[in-house]
Amino acid sequence: MFVEKYVGDTKAKTITIPDTLGGKPVRLMADDIFTGNTYLTDLVLSKHIEFIGENAFLGCTNLKSIRLPQELKVIDKYAFKNCKSLENVTLYDGLVDIDKGAFYGCESLKSINIPEGIKFIDNYTFYGCKSLTNIVLPESVDAIYSYAFAKSGLKSIVIPDVSEVGDHAFSECTQLESVTVLSPFSYLYSNTFEKCDKLKTIYCPKNSKFEKYAKENGISVVNAGFARIAGANRFETACQIAKEGFYYKSFYHTVDTVILANGMSYADALAGVPLGYRLDAPILLTNTDSLPDTTLNQIKGLSAKKVIILGGTGAVSSSVEEKLKKEKLTVERIAGKNRYATAASIAQKYYKAPTDIFFVYGGNYADALSIGPVAALKYAPIVYLPTDGKIDNDTAAYLSFLKGRVQNAYVIGGKGVISDAMMNKAASALGVKDITRVAGKDRYMTCIEVNKEFSGSFAGDSICAATGMNFPDALAGGVYAAKISSPLLLVSNKINNEQIAYLRSKPYEMLYVFGGISVVPTDTVYDIVKTFS
Repeated sequence: MFVEKYVGDTKAKTITIPDTLGGKPVRLMADDIFTGNTYLTDLVLSKHIEFIGENAFLGCTNLKSIRLPQELKVIDKYAFKNCKSLENVTLYDGLVDIDKGAFYGCESLKSINIPEGIKFIDNYTFYGCKSLTNIVLPESVDAIYSYAFAKSGLKSIVIPDVSEVGDHAFSECTQLESVTVLSPFSYLYSNTFEKCDKLKTIYCPKNSKFEKYAKENGISVVNAGFARIAGANRFETACQIAKEGFYYKSFYHTVDTVILANGMSYADALAGVPLGYRLDAPILLTNTDSLPDTTLNQIKGLSAKKVIILGGTGAVSSSVEEKLKKEKLTVERIAGKNRYATAASIAQKYYKAPTDIFFVYGGNYADALSIGPVAALKYAPIVYLPTDGKIDNDTAAYLSFLKGRVQNAYVIGGKGVISDAMMNKAASALGVKDITRVAGKDRYMTCIEVNKEFSGSFAGDSICAATGMNFPDALAGGVYAAKISSPLLLVSNKINNEQIAYLRSKPYEMLYVFGGISVVPTDTVYDIVKTFS
């Protein structure tokens, strides 16, 4: 149903557009339908509205509240222009277009969210929104056009990986103090920040046009950049990480070996990060009984000749192995009777004389993920231990084999996961006097303590981040982190004060995030980048 004209009381302060008319859902609001209505203060729209027409509420100067529906897809040109009393707007996922000047002159607008999926901020969209001091732009935004935020009240802005920031896009933002730009390829004009007299700092990648602009205009520069490596799911994310970290055959670089792990269960996989780095092999993921097409295509794209499967047939079935062999791939399986034995088998085969060894709790994944890049860079094995009781026989045999050879041994995690008694048993089996425990109050703080303890292992100026609430992205990303000599940060939906303090203590310039916005939200990314100094 297309609502062309409102025929009710035009002087009413509150108007509700019904969900249906004549038994049909109300989906479209016509152009100019409430233009110049200065009586209207509150409006409730049909829950089915998908399109709000051009100038629909232009000049509704007393409109303070509007409830926009979740099915809304398009807000047309100047739809809310000069709605000077409008204070807060909530937009929902599914919105694909906010057209030119949609909120022009909404001088009382204090908050509005831009949903993921919006591709650009059009000309004059938030022009003159002088009460709008903060806005988060989603990573989907590719361009910010002319005068988009001119004369707004913004105090700071984070500009995602956009191709262009238009002329006068932020001109006369007299309260603007800092700008963070995450892409080295964004283009800007000489007048983009015209008359932004309080602009003191621009955070941007090295050698970007924003860095040049800042230096030419006497603005302080802090180098900061960001890239998200993600796919539609954990299997595709692992493939994307492999693409970024290991070149395709078109670049005349081949990968001899790929490591394949169960993407739904971490038990046999966590000790694979050091192995992946050692063999220059990405970690890809599979289901137990079926190999995803994306994973197989990635193996082919990398021109791999060999696949190492981690774990027994309970983790990666014989049918997956046979499928790989039909593709003329050499398949090796490293497995033990349980997760402890599998980790010991990896260590026994590839780490016969390590200088360092790392012990982690075998019943969870977080601490193993934290230490993965460090173990990789030190060419050291990750070995599982239980909390208490007896050391697994295969693990004990490997420790006995190493007795007297290891110089440095570490337990990652607190006493609640690996007790002092168990740590002492491992020390005795290795023939070392002491084992160093590295731990924090939770998985996130343990990760920070790991990165502090082994800061000398990281030569890069970047940091990697992945969710600490699941294992696949950090598992595949651990090899990538090691390849660029960077620590891995485990995060939740919000970084805490200890993480902020750690990030500010290091001269990081680039952030690589593993996984999509559902696991590492845009706000979290921006909070991390803003700590760079």
